[in-house]
Amino acid sequence: MNGWHIGTLACAFIGLLLLIIALATDHWVDITLPSKTFSSGLWKYWENGKSHTYGTNDASLNAVRAFMLIGMFIGAFSCIVLCAMFFCSQIGSFSLGKPAMITSFVAGICDLIAMAIYSGVSQAGNYYGWSFALGWVSCILFLIAGVLAYKLPRETAS
Repeated sequence: MNGWHIGTLACAFIGLLLLIIALATDHWVDITLPSKTFSSGLWKYWENGKSHTYGTNDASLNAVRAFMLIGMFIGAFSCIVLCAMFFCSQIGSFSLGKPAMITSFVAGICDLIAMAIYSGVSQAGNYYGWSFALGWVSCILFLIAGVLAYKLPRETAS
């Protein structure tokens, strides 16, 4: 166990936590006007205090949901592999550092694609909410975890 490993696990775990919060909350867009309040998430939106669900026809929103969910599952697998590395860094001659690196990068890339799609199709302007920001932060944390995991095989081998 070393600082690189702890930092990698912390980045991956916090990134996963933020990604789950971003997926679950309805504050991707927040607009408050004197006569109207509006907030939306990936699953439903609120208009003047009333909840409404999205239809299934919106292909771009479905793509964002799919990439975020794929990133979440791959990020969870990355956290599991990183936790397993505390007990053994290799299984036979197979190092667990490379799967940790690859899954962290793939989770970050899936999150990046989802956030880019949402940014491109959203008409939010300057009204992006805190859930949207958490999605971007989780993307950055997964990519940092991938970079740190790249360093792990060299550090654990010595």
